[in-house]
Amino acid sequence: MSTFSRRPVLIEAFRWTGGPDQTEDPLWIIQAIEAGIVAFEFAGTPECRMRINTRGTVIYADLGDWITRSEEGEISYCPGEHFDELFEDAHEASTRIAARTETIEKERDDFR
Repeated sequence: MSTFSRRPVLIEAFRWTGGPDQTEDPLWIIQAIEAGIVAFEFAGTPECRMRINTRGTVIYADLGDWITRSEEGEISYCPGEHFDELFEDAHEASTRIAARTETIEKERDDFR
């Protein structure tokens, strides 16, 4: 029997606060703003939101959402309350998978 895992989906992401406490502005989001792919509505108000032009549609991110960029370079968002359910730090995932693989291999060897 072989062991399989799903291919990981790697993204880059930062939490958008929309305020002075924003500590991360990756180069890719700055470039997207300059290119008009990303813009802001109601800037300077509690209703501020980020408008993201994607292929074929426009999506909106609210304060506290995670702004993501796929390996293909597509920008999207993930609601803040769901991010931890869907994503984990890539280094931590790699370590966890390696440990699980080692356990499975040991169990297989013990079974033989």
